[in-house]
Amino acid sequence: MPKNHRQPFVLVLLVVILVGLWPYASKAQTIFNFGGRIAMVDYLSCTCTGVVLTVSSPPKGMSNLLYFWGVSGLYSYYDIWHGGPEVLGAYVPAAGVCLNPCTTGCCYNGQKSLISTWPLGIGTSLGF
Repeated sequence: MPKNHRQPFVLVLLVVILVGLWPYASKAQTIFNFGGRIAMVDYLSCTCTGVVLTVSSPPKGMSNLLYFWGVSGLYSYYDIWHGGPEVLGAYVPAAGVCLNPCTTGCCYNGQKSLISTWPLGIGTSLGF
C-alpha cells in the first residue's frame, strides 16, 4: 500500500478496536480512597473472609471496609487489628463478599466495601 493510503486504514482499525473494547471498559470497578483513625474493628461479622473496619474522619471516614485475608494489601506498620492507628487506603464499593461460619461451612452474609489489592491496599501509622 502506498504511504498516503495507510492513514485511513490505521484510523479505521483504531476505531474498530476502541469500539470493541468499550463494553469491557464500562464494567471496570471504580476505586475510592479513605483515611482517618480506626474507630472499630469487627472480627465477628465476616469471620470466614476477614475483618471489618470502621475508619473515622478526618480526612475521609468510611464504615464496613472488609480487609479480606490474603487479598487486600497491607502495608507498614501492619497494625489494623485494633482501634487507634491512622490509616490511608483504597477500596472498591460492594466488592467484598462477607462469609460467616455455618453448619455447611461458610455462608453468605452480604456485601462490604473491599479494601483493594496491591499496589493500593491499606497502610497504617505507628499506632498505639
